[in-house]
Amino acid sequence: MALMARDRHGPKLQGQLLICPMLDDRDQTFSTLQYADIGTWNRQSNQVGWTALL
Repeated sequence: MALMARDRHGPKLQGQLLICPMLDDRDQTFSTLQYADIGTWNRQSNQVGWTALL
């Protein structure tokens, strides 16, 4: 959305919320386990996302 607004010269965005992307379908990294229940995109959300994608 932000790139489209930039390319089309509007509308002017007030902000952008960046959420950690789904980079690893194994979901077993140290940080994934360390922050399993913290934030808007937690480990359960990541598992649901990868299940839907794969």
